[in-house]
Amino acid sequence: MLFSCLFCMVLNAQSATHFTELFNDITFNTTSYTSGTITLTSGSWDYDNIKGEISANSYGAIGGAARLNKLITAGSFLITPSVNSVGTVSFYYRELNSGGGTITIQKSINGGAFTTIGTQSFSGTTYSLYSLNVNDASNNIRIKILSINNTGFLILDNITLTDFVVGPALLANPTQLTGFNYIVGSGPSASQSFNLTGSNLTGSPGNILISAPSNYEVSLDNITFLPTISLPYSGTTISSTPIYTRLKSGLSVNNYNLELVSITGGGAPQIDVSLSGSVSAVPTPILNVNPITLSGFTYIFGSGPSTSQSYNISGSYLTGYPSNIVITASTNYEVSLNNSTFANTINIPFTSASLASTTVFVRLIS
Repeated sequence: MLFSCLFCMVLNAQSATHFTELFNDITFNTTSYTSGTITLTSGSWDYDNIKGEISANSYGAIGGAARLNKLITAGSFLITPSVNSVGTVSFYYRELNSGGGTITIQKSINGGAFTTIGTQSFSGTTYSLYSLNVNDASNNIRIKILSINNTGFLILDNITLTDFVVGPALLANPTQLTGFNYIVGSGPSASQSFNLTGSNLTGSPGNILISAPSNYEVSLDNITFLPTISLPYSGTTISSTPIYTRLKSGLSVNNYNLELVSITGGGAPQIDVSLSGSVSAVPTPILNVNPITLSGFTYIFGSGPSTSQSYNISGSYLTGYPSNIVITASTNYEVSLNNSTFANTINIPFTSASLASTTVFVRLIS
């Protein structure tokens, strides 16, 4: 009995995630494709024909990413640090510009040959999430992510390896969300979600406690948001459940990056989801007109007015609403909103920070 309890304690102490490599702290050479071994935050990686990617092309435009070369017959690849047991491998991927291709995922155990365990096509410049169940309890496992003779450059970011846990475990996917933004005074931000699953949970029936960091809030239904919520479970597993989160309203202008949602319960180790966002200052109000020049207003003396012409006006980041945009014609012209009733001055009402495109007619007076 004593052995059994100690064994349970060891299993419960296991972490559900080996690492998530964000490529933020130490990056690859950004000027040319290189090969070798590099020590990153997560450990020692082997790589071939890899180039460091600029922040603008990384997932969430934060930190860096890894670009795999194209048209390499032998392949361009990343090989993760060695870990004991792998539950899942996941990463975000996109191409640089165009061309696309296929991603190959391989596995090596105890220094043996790499064997293919999954493939995924890639195209487009918007990041997608790939996740593969490996479920291998072996020791000394390394994962290779490979681009072989593709026509497009492959970009990888946020590579995550999880344990193959036989004890209670919680898993969040993805483990990082970015882009929670709003203009000061107009919060909260739009919500985003991650999926939460659980396995081999204890204490049923019970609750999983999901706690937002101080500047964020969480929800189970994407309607009611709170600092802390509870997800009930009545067995040993939790099927994939979306957890919604957003940057809360009332915050001052600032960046709110790398704040953690903590998830606990069910006898499983705590897991975290990283959130990043910002509140920006109110932009300068803008009015746009198109076209900005009209010409050719003519008529024969005594037969005016001229034929009308028009332009479109729109606005963004407007203040003081509800109010009016005042259109005033110069001395020899007149304006109209309906191309029927013309006057020297007209008003265009607006009731929000945006003004939809509105047509203004102009003509040379009689």
